[in-house]
Amino acid sequence: MPDYFRISLRRYRASLELSPTERCASIRLKFTQREEARMLAVPFAGESLVTIDPAARRLSGYTRANSEGVPENFAMYFVMDFDCDFDVQACGTFTGDGAIVIQLSGTGERVGAFIGLCLPESGEAGLTVGTSFISIEQAAANLRQEIGGKSFEAVRAEAAETWEDTLSRVQVEDRSERKLRTFYTCLYRTCLFPRMWHEFTEDGQKVHYSPYNGQIEKGPMYCDNGFWDTFRTSYPLFSLLFPSRLGEILQSYVNAYQEGGWLPKWCSPGERSSMPGTLIDAVLADAYAKGIEGFDVELAYEGLRKHALQASKDPRFGRKGFEAYEQYGYLPGEVYHESVSSTLDYAYGDFCVAQVAKGLGRKEDYELLIGRAGNYTRLLDPELGFMRARKADGSWLEAFDLLKWGGAYCEGGPWQSSWAVQHDMLGLAEQMGGREVLLARMKELMTVPPEFKTGGYEIEIHEMSEMAAVDFGQFAISNQPSFHLPYIFAVIGSPSETQYWVRKTAEELFSAEMDGLPGDEDNGSLSAWYIFASLGMYPFCPGVSAKCSRSM
Repeated sequence: MPDYFRISLRRYRASLELSPTERCASIRLKFTQREEARMLAVPFAGESLVTIDPAARRLSGYTRANSEGVPENFAMYFVMDFDCDFDVQACGTFTGDGAIVIQLSGTGERVGAFIGLCLPESGEAGLTVGTSFISIEQAAANLRQEIGGKSFEAVRAEAAETWEDTLSRVQVEDRSERKLRTFYTCLYRTCLFPRMWHEFTEDGQKVHYSPYNGQIEKGPMYCDNGFWDTFRTSYPLFSLLFPSRLGEILQSYVNAYQEGGWLPKWCSPGERSSMPGTLIDAVLADAYAKGIEGFDVELAYEGLRKHALQASKDPRFGRKGFEAYEQYGYLPGEVYHESVSSTLDYAYGDFCVAQVAKGLGRKEDYELLIGRAGNYTRLLDPELGFMRARKADGSWLEAFDLLKWGGAYCEGGPWQSSWAVQHDMLGLAEQMGGREVLLARMKELMTVPPEFKTGGYEIEIHEMSEMAAVDFGQFAISNQPSFHLPYIFAVIGSPSETQYWVRKTAEELFSAEMDGLPGDEDNGSLSAWYIFASLGMYPFCPGVSAKCSRSM
């Protein structure tokens, strides 16, 4: 349950219960053999500090352990306050090599601490944990603000109320309890991301440690989000259910632009530069089209325009191969990895930026970018009816294979990647020879065997395995490029096919069980797909307030 976690530690004859707040937790421990009760803080991977304060019944410290995506001065700070005394003779620190030091403070690589607890007859003890990315003092402040003197039961009740309010934004009825459980489980999963990164001062002001410049900055910050995944379903869903919160989230990305010089592409917590494209373009354009308030549209557009019209000297940001894209209208396949997927994402990104430019009255920008939104046509092979890599000299890259994944395509092959033209699907149909041609191709896609070749990956990645396992043809619902494929039928005039495939996918491949998803969750985007499928709608082209036509 999102408000409560319990685990039995049989080896130590102990149990642990936990209830969370945004940045803190209330924990209840129970030991069967209270005379040997110990609380162990494990060593961290990087530089760490631990301090034991018996008088205050507190363990505090920090660790710089991380998996990149942060400045060098990054640290996670913590305080742990206990409700029982410490046995000072049973307290100390240790290092990663196992050396034990009977002292109350330690610093260095992989430092940890152990604490002897003086338990009452019941063998129970409570502790509260506060965390911060700003300082130990801020961790203590977070603990005071979020838990203070509240009991474990009160903290749990507040956590349950928070999730009840969140999940009750959608009220659905169904005779099937299984479907209801699946729906609300998927809504819960969707709402786990992005994560709130900012904290509050004592007077209630939002502040954050910036994962972009390493400074303490004012305002909101959210992280742990890959826009290549979430622009398709998660953010359009947030715009319907949580418009005010979405405005704050988007302002945090504008803050990231101010702090790092570029809008984020994949923030975890800082820029990871994973996956093709700059798909925050679609997120911001979609919010603008829907009138979402709470973020600086002018600054957001400045960042969007930078994506579309400027090369980045920092390879983490912007569009790779920008100069080549500007010169050729596509990324040459003999030079750039994932050239087809990147080109299609750039064309769609240009379309999205163009929509904001139009709304803001930037006519010159609009006309340039709406023209570039048609660059997808440069990679469509009219004889094959699929997108394929083209060389700088205009010729096709050799060795085209419908079943090969990777190379010019990201986490897919021609079957999965050729339809990333959400902004001009009718135009794509026209380029292919008409709607009937595209309709026939989509029917073929859903029914051919789910075969694949590892291609540029050289190994079988899990997305390949998942596509084969569900056996829905080349429709790889386990991965984001396929999310909109069954809805193409409706766009080109065959809604009954959309109804059939969406219902079949939702009913057969999703549940609330441990194996209830057909693939990667990816920041809640797959669960958000199910939510839209259940509600009978889908955001086919994020970035506009209506369906797109050939005129774009």
